[in-house]
Amino acid sequence: MTDNTVRGTGGRRSPVPYLMLLVAGLVGALWTPPAVAEPGPEAPDGTVTWGVRPAETAEGVERPTLRLEVEPGSTADDAVVVSNYSAEPLGLALYPADVRTGQDGTPAAALAADEPEGAAAWVTLDAATVTVDPGASATVPFRVAVPADAEPGDHTFALLTAWKDDQGGLSVDRRLGTVVDVRVAGPVRPTLAVEDLQVRADEALSPASTRGVTLRYTLVNSGNVRVRAQASVELRDLLGRDVGGSPPTTTTAAHEEGVELLPGDRVRVTTSIEDVAAPALHLRARLTVAPVVVDREPPSPDPVPAIATAGTVVVPWAALAALLLLAGVLWAVRRRRRRAARWEARIAAEVERRARLGAATREPEPVGTPPGG
Repeated sequence: MTDNTVRGTGGRRSPVPYLMLLVAGLVGALWTPPAVAEPGPEAPDGTVTWGVRPAETAEGVERPTLRLEVEPGSTADDAVVVSNYSAEPLGLALYPADVRTGQDGTPAAALAADEPEGAAAWVTLDAATVTVDPGASATVPFRVAVPADAEPGDHTFALLTAWKDDQGGLSVDRRLGTVVDVRVAGPVRPTLAVEDLQVRADEALSPASTRGVTLRYTLVNSGNVRVRAQASVELRDLLGRDVGGSPPTTTTAAHEEGVELLPGDRVRVTTSIEDVAAPALHLRARLTVAPVVVDREPPSPDPVPAIATAGTVVVPWAALAALLLLAGVLWAVRRRRRRAARWEARIAAEVERRARLGAATREPEPVGTPPGG
């Protein structure tokens, strides 16, 4: 089970993709992944370090993530714990933010200035700020009020803490928090759609060698729950023969393993297959992407997978180049032989011409001249 708790700054990177560190200048803002510090020893002097984790409430104890099951039109109460690992008192802003996933597969929380439109709009806090003493922790309660007309399924927001520091004329906002998954009761639809499927085959040294095949496409979560994509690929040549290949690997620009999508997300995905037998002239791919519900009981019946097909012309450039080279060599040899034959013919004709010319110009010997005469 994934730990969605995020702690302060410094040290190694958090495993949680949702939370971002915002560095805002006078002319714009820059998002970078948050740095993380393990709780325990006091942070070095001058270092501001804090952490956020789920609190122990009626919803659970030692929870790695915050998940709430709520009926439409009802409310749910929960809390997070904010710990200050710094040597000075720490004042933090508190606010909920909508979470979306970008085309590269990286989820990110909205800016503080953005008006909440999703589940973040359902959240109320007792206070907009919290001050935590050095080495101490504070519990921050919050309430989620689900509208009566809320769509069933998964709704996600981030509960964030923010600390602002002025450094050399730049305003630096560091944000840390935790993700809250709200499941609104009702029918669930784990559904994926595949758009703009493109197929590309790598070059092969010879028709008998294997190659890699890459499928690029846009994956859309058209359902109402968070799902993980599980892809399978069938590859066939012009004659309909299965050309095999290794198990597919599905990635995004930001993640090397696995693809998870929130409802409504659109992510550009790459699926790669190795050791594919070199097909003749044409390759057709049949992509099947099954939605797998994340961290919940799978629905019954099983979700219907998304299926898409596309093909590509496979030009055996290496073999074609070898054939062209061989054809060039044969043409050059034949041309040379023809030139040699024409030259030999010309020489023979010249010899014959000169022989005839010599015979025609030679003086005839006298005939019938008496001896001594």
